[in-house]
Amino acid sequence: MAGINYNEKGNFMVLFMNAHNLNTPRNNPYLDRYNDEEGLYHYTGKGEKGNQSLTGVNARLANSKLNGRDIHLFRQHNVGESHQYMGLVKLEKVVTTIQPDENGRNRRVYEFLLKPQN
Repeated sequence: MAGINYNEKGNFMVLFMNAHNLNTPRNNPYLDRYNDEEGLYHYTGKGEKGNQSLTGVNARLANSKLNGRDIHLFRQHNVGESHQYMGLVKLEKVVTTIQPDENGRNRRVYEFLLKPQN
């Protein structure tokens, strides 16, 4: 299963946030995290190598507010464990940041800031 999944018939997305081990970054080049102070999930867009583009599923996620698309988030808390359903989230903002790719080279990525729905 990919990290970002889109269901066209149901007009919804399912995101899988995988845990990463900072000592072995090659197991997951996406530095996804939850920020307690902001109350937001920072979810890295699709693309493991080189600069990411705002096309394909990245564009669908970026336009989710405009299209009224539901986003379901599953989060893995520790490497090797099952994912936990975190519920519906909504896109608050898209920012660009620098993260290492699967080869350890810096690249531009899209970070989607997601707010849990209560």
